Amino acid sequence: MSVRLRHCLLSDNITKTNNCPGVSIESEICRNLPCPTTTPVPTTVLTTTPSTTTTEGPGVWTEWTQWSDCSASCGSGFRYIARFCIDPSTEIEKHDCSGLAVDSRSCEVKICPVDGSWSEWNGWGQCHRGLQSRSRVCNNPVPLYNGTDCQGSNVDVTNCTDETTSETIIPHVYLVPPEIFGPTEIDVGGNITLLCLTSFPGLTVTWFYQERGSLPVGVRQPIGTNELIVTGVDSKNYGKYTCALSDSSHTVQNQVFINLHESAPVILSLTKSPDNIAEGSPVKLKCDVLAFPDPVIRWGYKDSFGNAYVPPPVSYKDGGKEIDIDSFQSILYGGTWTCNAINKLGSDHRDIRV
Repeated sequence: MSVRLRHCLLSDNITKTNNCPGVSIESEICRNLPCPTTTPVPTTVLTTTPSTTTTEGPGVWTEWTQWSDCSASCGSGFRYIARFCIDPSTEIEKHDCSGLAVDSRSCEVKICPVDGSWSEWNGWGQCHRGLQSRSRVCNNPVPLYNGTDCQGSNVDVTNCTDETTSETIIPHVYLVPPEIFGPTEIDVGGNITLLCLTSFPGLTVTWFYQERGSLPVGVRQPIGTNELIVTGVDSKNYGKYTCALSDSSHTVQNQVFINLHESAPVILSLTKSPDNIAEGSPVKLKCDVLAFPDPVIRWGYKDSFGNAYVPPPVSYKDGGKEIDIDSFQSILYGGTWTCNAINKLGSDHRDIRV
């Protein structure tokens, strides 16, 4: 007997529903019988045998099929098994068996990536020294779970004429600080670009973190540009940035403060390396979390039989987000590890089998 199944899902191809017309399962009898051979027809019939009539018996269930693959490649889906009501003597499909022909379970392969999308542009700012800007934020939605970031710049600058004032250009141009354009309020994990602009050409633009510190991890100024690009804003790279304009003898600067919105923890991923672990090999577990303020990380452990214990001795790094096991022993470390992330706004957790 060959079988085929189909699933009734909403347009997201994930959520199960029962509104589809028709049947969800079809089957047909397939018999692997030898091909018939041609035999001579006798010229004389000596005897005849009365024909017999086959009476169908009650239906019985076949064995359950194997579980199907998860219906979703990411996120929540369903797995199915099926069995068929047949007459065992003829293999003809019957309809008098009691019980379910199809059973299902929920399944989740991995969390679906969420691609980022821009918000609408904010209104144009005031015209100041011939320039005005507007900004937008990559939060509609924020990219999560390895989703793609928004493409393009988050700040737009244009020339303008300020008709409300009659500014006179100061002869000593170094007394005029640069203008900084771009958003300064951001969600944790977001990306922003700031521009440091001046009306006077030929000056060197340099960005600093805090007062005169070097740029932290995730922050860069492309060579030869006035841009400051911050990738993955978090507690390690938010705060005050300084843009300095200079030549061989003069320097003038301006400052901006990048603020982070507070958010409850979201665990983006919980990974192990290597994927295939051998006895005695080093192993690393990494819990990638977005949150502000920084969350407290606590690890839980259950052995292969589901018994909960205090986690075995390991080395903790990056505020507890990473675990290093120097020499893996399945009897000691094998089981389920749980990363728990907690701050004042909420918590999140995720399990991984080691």
